[in-house]
Amino acid sequence: MYQKDDAHSSILFVCTGNICRSPYAEAVAQNSDVERVHFASAGTHVQPGQKMDRQMEKLTIARTGKFTDHAARQLTYDLISEFDIIVAMAREHRRFIISEWPNFGQKTFLIGQIQRRLSTPPPGLNLNNLCEYLWADRMAVKSDSIDDPYGKGAASARRSARLIDDHLETILGSLEHLS
Repeated sequence: MYQKDDAHSSILFVCTGNICRSPYAEAVAQNSDVERVHFASAGTHVQPGQKMDRQMEKLTIARTGKFTDHAARQLTYDLISEFDIIVAMAREHRRFIISEWPNFGQKTFLIGQIQRRLSTPPPGLNLNNLCEYLWADRMAVKSDSIDDPYGKGAASARRSARLIDDHLETILGSLEHLS
C-alpha cells in the first residue's frame, strides 16, 4: 500500500477491468521523469488478479521497455481514499465513482479534462493546489474519454494507447515542473 505524505502527491488511473487502459497509463507514468508523484491503477468492475490484456501488454513493453507483472485490482473506498487525484479513462468510470462515493467527486476527472487544463498551467500551480485548479474548470467533452480496446483487436489497442500517450505527454510534462 502507498503511504501518503505531504512531500508527495498520488494519482490513481481508473478504467473498467484494470487490464487495458489504466495499467497502460500507470506503466507509462511510472516510467516518466515525474518525481514526487506516486502512480497506480484500479478498475471499477474487475476480476481480481487478471493479467493485463495481451495487446495492451505488448504496447506497454514497446512504450516503456519493461515487462509488467500487472494483476487487476478492484477500486474500493479504502484504495480511492489514499489518492489525491483520480484519473478516469471514460465518463462511465467517473459516474461510477461519484455514484459509489460522492465525496470523491471533487478529485475525480477524465484524462482529457486534465490534459486540457494542464496544457496552459498558470503561474503558481503546484502539487498542493492542483486538484483545486482542475476542479475550477471541470467541463467535460466527449473526446475527454478513451474508448475501451478490450477484445477489439490490435488496431483498437494501438488507438487507445496513442490517445493515452497524447494526454499523458501534456499531463506528465506539467507534473514534472510542479513543485
